[in-house]
Amino acid sequence: MPEVRKLWQTEGLFSDHYLKSRLNKNEWWPTDAQTQPIWQFCKNLYEKRYLACAKNNEAFTRQELLDKILEQLNFPWTDNLGLPESQQDLEPDYVLYASPEEKERVIDKSAAERYRASIAILEAKKLNHPLSQISKHLGRYPHQQIRDYLNEAQVLSWGILTNGNEWRLYCRDSKPSHFFALNFEVSLKSLEDFKFFVALFSPAAFARDAQGRCRLDQIRESALGAQSELEEDLRHRIFTILEILANGFAERPENHIGDTDEDRRKLYENCLIFLYRLLFILYAEGRQLLPVEPRSRKYYKELSLARLIRPLKNFSEFDSHSRTRLYEDIRELCHLINGTDEKKNTEYKVPRYNGGLFDPGRYPDLEQWRVCDAVLADVLRGLMFNPLPDPLQPALPVDTVDFGDLRVQQLGSIYEGLLEHHFVRENNRLTLKT
Repeated sequence: MPEVRKLWQTEGLFSDHYLKSRLNKNEWWPTDAQTQPIWQFCKNLYEKRYLACAKNNEAFTRQELLDKILEQLNFPWTDNLGLPESQQDLEPDYVLYASPEEKERVIDKSAAERYRASIAILEAKKLNHPLSQISKHLGRYPHQQIRDYLNEAQVLSWGILTNGNEWRLYCRDSKPSHFFALNFEVSLKSLEDFKFFVALFSPAAFARDAQGRCRLDQIRESALGAQSELEEDLRHRIFTILEILANGFAERPENHIGDTDEDRRKLYENCLIFLYRLLFILYAEGRQLLPVEPRSRKYYKELSLARLIRPLKNFSEFDSHSRTRLYEDIRELCHLINGTDEKKNTEYKVPRYNGGLFDPGRYPDLEQWRVCDAVLADVLRGLMFNPLPDPLQPALPVDTVDFGDLRVQQLGSIYEGLLEHHFVRENNRLTLKT
């Protein structure tokens, strides 16, 4: 996994859109008064202890940094309590409780009872120790270590893995590769950003209700719901988007697209490929598989679809019915992803994709055809925004669709939903029919 440079990475566990747009609307969202003293303490502590922790070992990071942060969060814990009935002698660094009273209630009980009373486990590493790389002396990597703990503990659904700077959340019921990562150092830069740390890593986030569910369970369920909503919404809109694209190609005389059944079949197939290319790129940028962060990078500034969000949203560009600048840019981007010019892949720091989807030799018509800026802008707006921006009221707030919330299988399902259709001409327009 790349280093977490922005505030967070969802890595399949939560919905990026939900975190950005809805999390702070909850009634339990931390207030300024609640957050300010913790934020100030952690800022001072991190600055004061960073170099010392970087030079010393894991025990030093725990004692001088992590213990103090957990105390500020009002998180009581037990050190190095072995997992009961484990066949592997597993021993998380911290067993966390909802309150001092709950810890005290079971302090002299068996390990099994103390785990049942806890709300999470935490595994600590030395400051900035890689969390997704194999540890030399253990022969396994921390990511797998925390997953093993959760699987063995059974009674606990949530765990934390941290190296002091990167704080991860893991859910036992999620896929093994899924987690949420928050950059502690980035969160310290503003009070509003630090509220995410307090909201997601304090005892209240893990405390279970009468049904055994906690706040993090609700956030994760919202993420799964957001995925389903996004997939369903795209399913409904994708047919209209495909018709807009097809008519844009067909109406351009220099494309020489006829109106026979064979012409319409060829147009349909090429539109499907072009549309799936756009979905692929939007997904790859949403997941940062393409280098859209930081935004100073050459790829973001010159070729990314992400750079088009502002002009598409406010209708400040791409209104021409004769120019094809937007199509030319996207064609160049497809060549880059295909690896047509190896030097450019190095220059833009973009890996080559070998799947054939972007191969110009397979789809020569898309190399020869063009579609005007105005039409392609409408296609992109249909994919990238929900609801669609209004040209008469460009200042109205519009959500950008976060394709990073989708799974590859959902993209494939959306694409498959377009198969078995064909174009017919009705009222001088191409329309999709089954």
